[in-house]
Amino acid sequence: MSEVRKRLDIVDAQVHLFHGLTPEACLSAMDALGIRSVLVDEAWTNTPPVQPYQVLDNNILRPLADGGRMASMRYPERFKYLMRANHLDPDVETVVRLAAGDPHCLALRAWVEPEWAEDFAGGGYRRLFAAATEFGMPTFVFTAGHNDRFAQYLTEFTEGIFILDHLGFARTAPAWEEVLRLSEHPNVSLKWCHEHSAFAAGEHPFPVLQAELRRALDVYGAERVMWASDATTLARHGLTWADTLIYLRDTGLLTREERAWVLGRSVRSTLRWPSPPAISC
Repeated sequence: MSEVRKRLDIVDAQVHLFHGLTPEACLSAMDALGIRSVLVDEAWTNTPPVQPYQVLDNNILRPLADGGRMASMRYPERFKYLMRANHLDPDVETVVRLAAGDPHCLALRAWVEPEWAEDFAGGGYRRLFAAATEFGMPTFVFTAGHNDRFAQYLTEFTEGIFILDHLGFARTAPAWEEVLRLSEHPNVSLKWCHEHSAFAAGEHPFPVLQAELRRALDVYGAERVMWASDATTLARHGLTWADTLIYLRDTGLLTREERAWVLGRSVRSTLRWPSPPAISC
């Protein structure tokens, strides 16, 4: 193992366990790549409705995360998990409260389906974000590109802790500029994930990706940018887990301190996730 890998406390902020990947297989890959810990977002499929879930009245789906919790209990230094929360759940406050009471659950995840875009724009996620703020739960938000509508919640819930998923699903230059402008809100961080889809990545070491990461760091600060691989979805894009990590780990574009933040310290700080005692970076 290289000296850089020994020094870095690398944390992946999103992996879908049980999406063709068992905890033990994940641990083997993590050890090979020098990844210390993973935040589990349990999802068994790519296409909605994403299993596992419980079907409530009116066909409202309540996501489950029993597998992520099991992995976190069995390997507590390697895995923690998040709980997906449906803004339509009539008992969403209880879902958030129970998640907050589990020491292995460090965050929530909200998302916008195409048919929910009007809800998101019209304040329909207010109950969910109010509960998350009340119980101090950091919340990853997949906006599906509706980042202009996300700003209202950042303004209203100034004490909330939010992480913008997948670069805000920006797919055009103007959309990316909008994501960069959201950095003006101090209560939101940026998850550096799916960058190969957001930009014309080119070949390793992906100079375009490095340049755009530099722009994100310049406005958000390294303390508010966290790396995630979404490893189980990469094969369909012709990528590997290593492709998302090594160019960041080995780049000369980041300072040693910035690299430590992006590759682990940011997600640990934001989610209040202590480093294992043996790790120091």
